[in-house]
Amino acid sequence: MHTSSLQSRFTVCGSRLLDERIKRDLKHMVQFLLEHQGPYPLASIWLGGAYGRGEGAVYRQDRHERPWFEYELFLVQRQSTALTPTELAERSGQYIRWSEALSRQLSQSVRLRSVGDTQSIKSLEPRLLWHDLCLGYRVIWGDADLIPQLRSQDALTHQIAQNLLLYWGGRLLELDSDAQALETFYRAAAALGDAWLISSGLYHVSSQERGNRFHLWQREHSPAWGRELGYLYQEALQYQLLPSDFDQMSAQLPSRLPGFYQLFIQAYLDLFSQQAGYQLDLNHFESLFLNHPEASTGRQLRQLMQNLRSYKGKQFHSGWYSRPFIHRLYFLLPYLLADTLPSPQALQRVLPDISPDTDLPQLKQTFMIRWHQVSEELI
Repeated sequence: MHTSSLQSRFTVCGSRLLDERIKRDLKHMVQFLLEHQGPYPLASIWLGGAYGRGEGAVYRQDRHERPWFEYELFLVQRQSTALTPTELAERSGQYIRWSEALSRQLSQSVRLRSVGDTQSIKSLEPRLLWHDLCLGYRVIWGDADLIPQLRSQDALTHQIAQNLLLYWGGRLLELDSDAQALETFYRAAAALGDAWLISSGLYHVSSQERGNRFHLWQREHSPAWGRELGYLYQEALQYQLLPSDFDQMSAQLPSRLPGFYQLFIQAYLDLFSQQAGYQLDLNHFESLFLNHPEASTGRQLRQLMQNLRSYKGKQFHSGWYSRPFIHRLYFLLPYLLADTLPSPQALQRVLPDISPDTDLPQLKQTFMIRWHQVSEELI
């Protein structure tokens, strides 16, 4: 078994002292995990996320530095036999409890994720999370010869960009109750830029390179909102490196949010317009979903049967009934961010089981319940 010497940097802006602190934290986490692995023995432990790429956040206060955003550790199991649903749920709960325990011990947020076993890591499903992991991680314990691979090389599809904005749009809808509102604001802003880089085939795992590429993309394409997002995107990327430099921005957040919501909605609709091949706005957004989705006939039929079971044929429309539920969330998000309802006819087609008298707070509550059911799979 290999234990990493952890010699390379974890941040762009941090000192060597901070690197030493992070190394101690990582060694503590490895020791904890090896002592507690129990029925799910580990083959390797990887550090992913910003710290794994050497772009971790630094918080400076009174001449002291500390890590800020969470440590993301990815655990590879030795067990190659498929786990039952009960075992998967048990392991998931175990990882949550370990994450909480380590967060308390280190006074630093920790997120443990299962990346699969030694066989399944060779065929990871196309998701932004796994794409970034494959291109930016470091082994901190275990078999250094294990290498994650995506199932498809065409991982960053248009849907990945849509899912990214659906995730952060949902987080924006919870902003009033968000203790980290400033962080959510900047991460949602970064997601806007990332989504457009993904849809343009320009995304890069390094945030510094993404900043350069967005600048070039903005100069060549220059949508109406491009300049505004360009400034905000660079600001958001800088926030992710040195969040302490932006503490004073919390007071300005309430005045910035209305304009940001408008920017988010416009960039979101334009992303879907790119897919449609014509310009969409809130008055015509549903037109994108009334035709059958681009999917195999078999897949459409399976989706049709699932929707028939869920909605009993209410407000039947073959376009909506042949689509996965996530498309209904795609449709509703910009209306909720704009604090407005879709037309009653459209709303009944999108959510056939909802009351015709549903008001905006009730619709938002319904959306958030269903968003939370899929949110972990969006990024």
